[in-house]
Amino acid sequence: MIINDFSFNEDDIIGKGGFSIVYKGKDVINNNFVAIKVDKKKRYNKKESLIYDLLENENNMVKKLNYFEDEDSSYLIMPLYYKSCEKIFKKNKNSFNEKDILMIGIQILQQLNYLHKNYLIHQDVKPDNFIFDKNSNKFKLIDFGLCKRYMRDEKHIKFEKNKSRCGTIRFMSINCHNKFLLSRRDDLISLSYSLIYLNLRMLPWKNIKLEKDNSNDIHKRVKKLKKDFDVSVREFHLLSPLYLLYKYSTNLKFNTNPDYNFLIKGFYNYLKMNGMKYDGKWNWIESDN
Repeated sequence: MIINDFSFNEDDIIGKGGFSIVYKGKDVINNNFVAIKVDKKKRYNKKESLIYDLLENENNMVKKLNYFEDEDSSYLIMPLYYKSCEKIFKKNKNSFNEKDILMIGIQILQQLNYLHKNYLIHQDVKPDNFIFDKNSNKFKLIDFGLCKRYMRDEKHIKFEKNKSRCGTIRFMSINCHNKFLLSRRDDLISLSYSLIYLNLRMLPWKNIKLEKDNSNDIHKRVKKLKKDFDVSVREFHLLSPLYLLYKYSTNLKFNTNPDYNFLIKGFYNYLKMNGMKYDGKWNWIESDN
């Protein structure tokens, strides 16, 4: 298929989400490979495109290349980045060493800080949405289709119950399981689960399947395991910056402005105290070859 100077083969799928399919494509003008996100409902791609416009001045964030619609679908054109953190991890669970995990944590914290400064929360922070950009040698946060504003008329939104759950069950906060309205703290909680997953090479609730006919039961079971984890978290011997991030984020109030610099400094200090540097030299690159 060729649409607005971009071509793709419908068999060349590189990712699927709840609302869209991502294809490997090509810019037929300059012959560069791209990622083409096709959304039949249009609204998610359109929303995500507008968010990329808001974030375009931040070098650390991903950039869109183009956006357009036809009668049937919308098309969000993105650079073709390398693999996601999740794909690298699935290939080899020993991919990420301590230094890798802490460098990823610093990079995603910096991006969440910028996103939150623009009054937006992501609502689906997870390793699948950390994509490696070879040009910058960094992991970038992607997939802003579930983003929402947490400020209205310069005021923080009010806490509400009985909201729809959103995000990915493995990495969502207990607040989300409880159907509470989400805020900045929940992005940080999801990040803590993501990094703990890489650190432990598992999550205690990882293999519980979400089935449509009993989703509330699954949520109850996962929520209980997350509560059990909270009680016994010290027994897992997490890297201390991850423990700090987890405890800090789970104790934040709904409308508290997180101290991102405090958290990032904790990651940097641990690296320094343990003879490591934030230098962009990744262990996983060797194991991925």
